[in-house]
Amino acid sequence: MASLRGRLAAVGAALAMLLTIAVGYVVHAASGGPQAAGQVSGGSGSVTAAGDVGAVTSTGPFYAFKSSRLDGDFGRVAVAPASDPTRRVFTRDLRCNRLAITAGRGLCLQPATGVTVAVEALVLDANLAVTRRLTLPGYPSRAKVAPDGRLAAVTTFVSGDSYASIGFSTRTSIIDTSAGKVLFDLEKLSVTKDGQPFHAANFNFWGVTFTPDSRHFYATLGSGGRTYLIRADIAARTATVVTSGVECPSLSPDGKLVAFKKKVTNNPVTWRLWILDVATGREHATTETRPIDDQASWLDDRTVMYGLATDNSLSDGGGKAANPSAVDAGASVDTGMWAVAADGTGTPRLVLDHAWSAQLARTS
Repeated sequence: MASLRGRLAAVGAALAMLLTIAVGYVVHAASGGPQAAGQVSGGSGSVTAAGDVGAVTSTGPFYAFKSSRLDGDFGRVAVAPASDPTRRVFTRDLRCNRLAITAGRGLCLQPATGVTVAVEALVLDANLAVTRRLTLPGYPSRAKVAPDGRLAAVTTFVSGDSYASIGFSTRTSIIDTSAGKVLFDLEKLSVTKDGQPFHAANFNFWGVTFTPDSRHFYATLGSGGRTYLIRADIAARTATVVTSGVECPSLSPDGKLVAFKKKVTNNPVTWRLWILDVATGREHATTETRPIDDQASWLDDRTVMYGLATDNSLSDGGGKAANPSAVDAGASVDTGMWAVAADGTGTPRLVLDHAWSAQLARTS
């Protein structure tokens, strides 16, 4: 009975978080519409006029992210030169809960309007203009684009699966970005574990990260209260369990390291940022000791970037963050993007303030 109560409590907390995600996004989106081209937005640093995205994306490495400042720009997509992260240029009208981008292709997840709970998955070009649009069931959760830009992955929270009648589950799809269509759902994968077929009705998949050649990907498989890291073959539609205890993996550009969320406590559930060496299977913690609930990205082969709530966003009344790990894509929370060395040394540093779901994109 105690374990059942624990599961119900966890489900209730997760559902409350999802409501915060949806309501928070809608409230802030409605509180101030997109600025007209040429209007300068306030905030820290030097912010240029909206709409001049190409001036940033075509001149060198740049950050693309969702603005998390709790004002009329909440949820809007912005870009900033890597050489000057304070120089933020907003897109004209693009708002995302979750954003992923390579040098030439991007993906934006936003709640769809209408009666049913659905996600609009928007395929973007190099200047963040929408080229394709798909509607998928659920709430936005995770997004990744393959290094060559031809494929992308979307994870959503969904409800109604028979094994999750009192809660929700995930749905993860691989998308052909050129055609703007779903290639397959990860539930169609044939999975093996220890050389034997591995299958259960309660399988959930999330957190895809593609290999450098874009031919394979890693992802989290959840089943029976445990999580596993799988490596999948896109062409063969097969996957193999690599190890356990890995959530929201993110593969380094050279394919050698996986940054991931490692659960360190159960009540409340708390994750820390850890690193897995793909070749040896060894794991170690980063020096980031704050709770993290994000799928990290990489600045280079040795540096990981991730989002954290600011202290005044999830406050316990005393100015201290009460539960920073509760942040998820689209939540009504101000966040910052931090970076830390992947080798377990150094001190975390702030890369972008008032930002969420950020990635460093390169023009070549």
